[in-house]
Amino acid sequence: MKLIQCLFFISVLAVFLSGWEYPSSFPKTALAQSSDPVFVGAGDITNCNRTQDEETAKLLDNISGTVFTLGDNAYPDGTASQFTNCYGPTWGRHKNRTRPSAGNHDYHPAGASGYYGYFGSAASPLDNNCTSNCKGYYSYNLGAWHIIALNSEISHSAGSAQEQWLRADLAANQSVCTLAYWHKPRFSSGQHGNIASTQTFWQALYDYGADVVLSGHDHTYERFAPQNPNGQADSTRGIREFIVGTGGGGLYPFPSIQPNSQVRNNTTYGVLKLTLHSTSYDWEFVPIAGQTFTDSGSGNCVGGGTNPTPTRTPTSGPTPTRTRTATATPSQTMTATLGSSDLIFADSFESGNLSAWSSTLTDSGDLNVNAIAALVGSYGLRAVIDDNNSIYVTDDRPNAEPRYRARFYFDPNSISMVSGDTHFIFNGLEGTSTAVIRLDFRRDSGAYQLRARILNDGSTWADTSWFTITDTSHFIELDWRAATSAGANNGGLTLWIDGIQQANLTGMDNDSQRIDRARLGAVSGIDTGTRGTYYFDAFESRRQTYIGPTAAGPTSTPIPTSTSTPTATKTRTPTLTPILTATATRTLTPIFTPTATVTQTSTLTPTPTATATRTLTSTSTPTATATRTPTSTPTATATRTPTPTHTRTSTPTPATMHIGDLDGTSTSQSGRWTATVTITVHDASHNPITNATVSGSWSNGASGTASCTTGTNGQCSVSISNISNGNHSVTFTVNNVTHATFAYISSSNHDPDGSSTGTRIDIARP
Repeated sequence: MKLIQCLFFISVLAVFLSGWEYPSSFPKTALAQSSDPVFVGAGDITNCNRTQDEETAKLLDNISGTVFTLGDNAYPDGTASQFTNCYGPTWGRHKNRTRPSAGNHDYHPAGASGYYGYFGSAASPLDNNCTSNCKGYYSYNLGAWHIIALNSEISHSAGSAQEQWLRADLAANQSVCTLAYWHKPRFSSGQHGNIASTQTFWQALYDYGADVVLSGHDHTYERFAPQNPNGQADSTRGIREFIVGTGGGGLYPFPSIQPNSQVRNNTTYGVLKLTLHSTSYDWEFVPIAGQTFTDSGSGNCVGGGTNPTPTRTPTSGPTPTRTRTATATPSQTMTATLGSSDLIFADSFESGNLSAWSSTLTDSGDLNVNAIAALVGSYGLRAVIDDNNSIYVTDDRPNAEPRYRARFYFDPNSISMVSGDTHFIFNGLEGTSTAVIRLDFRRDSGAYQLRARILNDGSTWADTSWFTITDTSHFIELDWRAATSAGANNGGLTLWIDGIQQANLTGMDNDSQRIDRARLGAVSGIDTGTRGTYYFDAFESRRQTYIGPTAAGPTSTPIPTSTSTPTATKTRTPTLTPILTATATRTLTPIFTPTATVTQTSTLTPTPTATATRTLTSTSTPTATATRTPTSTPTATATRTPTPTHTRTSTPTPATMHIGDLDGTSTSQSGRWTATVTITVHDASHNPITNATVSGSWSNGASGTASCTTGTNGQCSVSISNISNGNHSVTFTVNNVTHATFAYISSSNHDPDGSSTGTRIDIARP
């Protein structure tokens, strides 16, 4: 018997050695993966004049998986030499596992020849061996996921070759989960803001049930809640977007927070690491060495294990009739219920005057409402400081408030200040003259800084640290709290800058203090060394509610649809009950049909067979910044339709322009030297503006004014010669840009390579 068994096994072994295979008709069993694939990367990456790209490259050294790039791979111009000398030694050591996408700086050379020449067929596999003017869009599978790299720098309008290819690719996609990435984001709270032209990408992806979109362009990190192509929250079919412009380029501010923005950071460089499971994904923002911000969580794929056939009917509105039968209260109950009594005062300055305020001190018009000062909307408050006189507006609506919150936008606008000069730009007063809250503004060691102050019952001030802000628009929020009783010592003051909590003073003995009025402007303490103009916009005050990153454009009173009290440091754990109801029953007929109704109850009755439970827990643990978790106390039928107060269609938006880049060079000149600045002017879509006249001034070792007019590339140059070698650097500041048809918006100025603020640049001696 043993002999027969032995002969049998020998015969079987011989068959295998001879190349025999199982018939293809035999059932195949999917091999279990030892680990789910990792997808890691960032955008806005390398520059030979910076070191942060070297640090983010070190992160990749220790993270396995496929590397993605989100465009603007090599600054400032994406030339072949910059790819070789800047990208190559850093991120280039991971080139063999990189799936890149192109950005606008990669297209500075004609046809993005540097980008396509460096990455080769990996950058455009649909037209192999192409080295210029290539397609630059392609797709591939990674584990159970379908991945699509798109090109926001070539035509992608509806009906374009790229848009038709995208829809055909999605129609053929058999994967449950889909991720797409490209450079310019559809939604962003960063300097560039929403890019409407990429709506076609988002619409096609939404129509076919895609799950995740990654973009760069804004040099920030930002995570959005799932939303539809119109930027409306959509927890059942919405796409989650990540902005990861943190690869190494200079970081940008957050001038206008968009709806559904959940987490933001503009102080940390790093990469986004995604772990792609069969029907879900985990995310983690990994910071460079020495920085601590991170963001992590999980999400489920829209398909939830099914792959329904899309109806391919583009929708222009919130497609599902999302009738919510809210039978469960939110698991995180926030005690501050918003109502009309919570709002104390709001002025967006869109009326064009100061009539909303109780009183004004304008010093013969030095404080006025002006379109030039608009930081959001069409108008803002301009403060012209030409002497030491105080100029401010006063609101008397607070009424012995034991708690007071104020938020406003502020832009230093390159105001000239002697180092160390300090004055107050906001006061909260008890009675008519006793300040109990102050916000100090100063310039120190070449940087603008803010700090907050709080008075106790013993007339002693407690101060936060000084916090450096960039020379652009920021939104500032203060939360002041009186102690609840004598001896309780539980008063305090919290300061947010751009939605990030910077300081929290606690343990204050200030139970007798109250807020009766507020002042905004150059309130007091103006020094002779401070001269110039700065801007305010969108002032709002409340009794309880964190105002922070509310709906886009605070020019109308933010509708209190989401509240999170500042004391609730929202830790959303994986076991957290979904914000609106326990589970979302997705009646899919299929999920892409515009008439699909989403009834949120505690049971699932899916219509195709998939039980796709989409829990809105996203397991993210936002940082200590009180990121707005939507806790809208559900009304009986909370049909999500856009609130009319946020549709700002009455005033047409004028065409705008801004400084898109400042570059400085210097040359020796017989014991002296010459400084030259090249200025690039862009429109709101970052296209070059011809015939724009730029005017500015020299300082810090040079003096005088200069101007130039841009050519077809949107660039012009100014120079100053005969600078003494005793001056190690000089400064050029853009004061104004004029054009026949474009309005100059200085708050949008930026510099992608980080060599300037976008408005001011220092040029070093050669």
